[in-house]
Amino acid sequence: MKKVGSDTWIQLLGMLSVLAGLVFVGLEMRQSHQIALASQHQARTQMWMDQVNTHTEAGLAYRNYDAQELYVAVNQLHAALLIFENDFVQYELGLMAEELWKEKQGVIEVLGGVCEMQQILPDDLPREFLDLFKKGSEFGECRPVLEIFTSPVLNSN
Repeated sequence: MKKVGSDTWIQLLGMLSVLAGLVFVGLEMRQSHQIALASQHQARTQMWMDQVNTHTEAGLAYRNYDAQELYVAVNQLHAALLIFENDFVQYELGLMAEELWKEKQGVIEVLGGVCEMQQILPDDLPREFLDLFKKGSEFGECRPVLEIFTSPVLNSN
């Protein structure tokens, strides 16, 4: 049996060090991706909280409007459109989990069936994103926004 030289051991140690470094870099990348996902989730939550707080400051019940407050409901549709477009971009960039995006797709489709959303939906959005709204409009007649943004529980007082 031939004796292994010290330079062979040094090469082996060097290769093991490179391998350990690659594993460490991979773990760091995974952790950075998880931090980015958590940060995006926090930002989305903050956007919705800001909307609720704005309603509170204005003396309005969030998503509970009457006919005189129709403009608020339509503004909510504009805000939802912007937020969901942002969500679409984040999903396309891999910054949103698949399960969360599937849930948001369902909400987008429901909003596509709202009469006022069909009126304000711009044509210059990405085709794949617009198609989600159009799926919702294919389920028959549109529903007025006040049907969606009115709570019978809050109105019974």
